Amino acid sequence: GVAYVDGSCAQGVAGIGVWYGTGHGLNYAAAIPTTAADNNVAELVAVFFVLIRHPRDKRLVIHTDSKAAMTALESLSAGAKPKRLAPHHPARRALLTALQLVLFWRNARTVVHKIKGHNRQTPNERADQLASLGANSSFVVDTPGFGDGRVTK
Repeated sequence: GVAYVDGSCAQGVAGIGVWYGTGHGLNYAAAIPTTAADNNVAELVAVFFVLIRHPRDKRLVIHTDSKAAMTALESLSAGAKPKRLAPHHPARRALLTALQLVLFWRNARTVVHKIKGHNRQTPNERADQLASLGANSSFVVDTPGFGDGRVTK
């Protein structure tokens, strides 16, 4: 399968979008906790959700327009320690650890491609639209390292 991912952050809200194709059952949009409202984090969360939702024994090609996400994924797949990648950010470190675990959990080939963002490439624009839709959704997904965004006392 081929998936396009995007993260969206604007005015304190964040969302993720995953686009496989018109009417595909794995297309996905959701809000992420406001504590994760960072473009790079949102993109990594989108990748995480592709990895856990796509059948683990099926080939997967992920397209991202985030250089930071691409760099992090390359480092993780090469065996880098999440603590080295995010030494002062426990929540990001937890997300990176979860990503690394899921990457190595997959049984099929997983390829990540860096693509140019916002260049009228329809699948990428659809992922962007889903991320914007997700950011404005009341459905907030539980995100590794960031929880579900609810404040507890």
